[in-house]
Amino acid sequence: MKFERQLATEVFQGSTLITMLFLLLVLLVG
Repeated sequence: MKFERQLATEVFQGSTLITMLFLLLVLLVG
């Protein structure tokens, strides 16, 4: 159960990082 929580946290952080990079790309292109 602890492992599942850690995995979910890593996935959430990864998604947040991807979102930030996407927004940065949009700002640079736009």
